Amino acid sequence: MSLNQVSIGTRIAALAALLLLITLLVGGLGWMAMRNSAHHIEQAHAMSQEHAHAIDLARSAQVSFKIQVQEWKNLLLRSHQSEAHDKYRKAFEKEGAEVAARLTELETLYGQMGLDTAPVKASRESLAALQQSYLAALKGFDLADPSGSAQAVDKAVKGRDREPTAQLDKLVAAVFELSQQRQASAQAAAQAATAQVLSGIGVLLVIGLAVGSAASWLILRSITRPLGEVLQAAADVAAGRLDRQLNAQGRDELSHLVATVIRMNESLRGVVTQVRTSAETVAHASHEIAVGNQDLSLRTEQQASRLQETAASVEQLSAGVQQSASHAAQAGQLADQATVVAERGGAVVGQVVETMGAIHASSRKIADIIGVIDGIAFQTNILALNAAVEAARAGEQGRGFAVVASEVRALAQRSATAAREIKDLIQGSVSSVERGNGLVAEAGQTILDAVEAVRRVQQVVAEISTSAREQASGIGQISEAVSAIDETMQQNAAMVEEAAAAAASLRQQSESLRGAVAFFQV
Repeated sequence: MSLNQVSIGTRIAALAALLLLITLLVGGLGWMAMRNSAHHIEQAHAMSQEHAHAIDLARSAQVSFKIQVQEWKNLLLRSHQSEAHDKYRKAFEKEGAEVAARLTELETLYGQMGLDTAPVKASRESLAALQQSYLAALKGFDLADPSGSAQAVDKAVKGRDREPTAQLDKLVAAVFELSQQRQASAQAAAQAATAQVLSGIGVLLVIGLAVGSAASWLILRSITRPLGEVLQAAADVAAGRLDRQLNAQGRDELSHLVATVIRMNESLRGVVTQVRTSAETVAHASHEIAVGNQDLSLRTEQQASRLQETAASVEQLSAGVQQSASHAAQAGQLADQATVVAERGGAVVGQVVETMGAIHASSRKIADIIGVIDGIAFQTNILALNAAVEAARAGEQGRGFAVVASEVRALAQRSATAAREIKDLIQGSVSSVERGNGLVAEAGQTILDAVEAVRRVQQVVAEISTSAREQASGIGQISEAVSAIDETMQQNAAMVEEAAAAAASLRQQSESLRGAVAFFQV
């Protein structure tokens, strides 16, 4: 299948997919190499830890054995008393148990690692047998003669520790050497696997570069060849040759571009033919345009005359609106003055309300005083009545005092009657003051309502004044617009004359256009 049957986007996507596949293969191989290397490293690390543990166990057993030998010497040389003898014997047996435990653990670890456990077992058994021989010889130690018995015991076991010691030292060296050998083998295996994977990556990169380069060259060639044909066709059009034949084969974008260029040539041929026809039509129409321009010039002059009359009427209307705005401003000032007067009246009524309140308070205080006087007269009457009773009891001696008491009682009754009459008058005054206070409050509220109404009238007058000013401004703008239209009409008259000259020039240009179109070969 030809490449021009496939879209450029599909070709580029296929190339990108191929390169991506190569990249994925290389990356996958690299990932596998890294994973394999990590696996080898993990194995080497685990093995290294196991061997390090084995070395630690062997060295620990070796150290414990040396300490055990030192405790044996202490047991023979320093056991002058039973307490010291028991102390050093326990230390000797403890270190022996430590040696056995370490070697037993080492033997178990070797078994888990798949290594030969016979050397470890042999060393463990020989050291255990050595300990038993030491303990058997220790039975000849006598606390009564520690020096002599110590020499006898030492002589009995002399030389027995050489072979177990050499065997243990050899075991420690073997453990260390085996660890180094196995670590070196693991490292060599990891390096060999890495080298193998790197070789595979290199081969795959070479193959990928070769395939990618070939695919890129084929795709680039399938794009540049049609583009060259299109560029040649464009050069022919620039030279005036519209008869070039192109073949649009394929279904890709460049084939569509070639088909578009073919349609463009056909369209250009049609356009050139139409331009030739239109040039002759323009030459005829330019003559008719010149005749029409003369009629247009006459009508333009008539419209300019009528527009001047309209401008005069607009100026008169503007003067009337400005006068209305002035009257509205005067009305606004009068409304402001009325507002000030109404506010002053409201303030006076407020003062009157305060004065009536003070009178009301004073009347109530007077009523209270009269009540006190009435109470005093009532008490005086009671006292006079009591005095008259006492004078009657006194007989002839109290007759004069009875007359005085009777007069005092009569005076108290008249005072009480006068106080009640004054109280009734004061209560009537208080009621009148309260009614007057209510009427004054209503008058104050009425004046406040009047002030508010005057303010609303002031706002309405202000709005009327603002509207009048805006109308005056709008009419001024209309006057300016009419003047501008008048000027435009005059310019139009001049342009009509220019259009007549342009029509004549257009006819000449149409002749030139016919000559220019003859350049193209249809």
